[in-house]
Amino acid sequence: MRGFLTACNGMIEDAVREWLADYSELSPVEVHSFASSLEHNQAVVTALYTVLEERNKYQEVCSCMTCCP
Repeated sequence: MRGFLTACNGMIEDAVREWLADYSELSPVEVHSFASSLEHNQAVVTALYTVLEERNKYQEVCSCMTCCP
């Protein structure tokens, strides 16, 4: 069971990191449509909420969120 939870945590972190990487490559004009498309990506929405709700558990990912434009 512990291995499963670790794998889930890794998938959550990967989803958020990938989303942040995509966001960091956007021009200011593209941000609105990128944000609008988020509603269609339930996996990323769930991962973002998980990371934000469990900040202590995902401190490294949260620190990446503060350095994005």
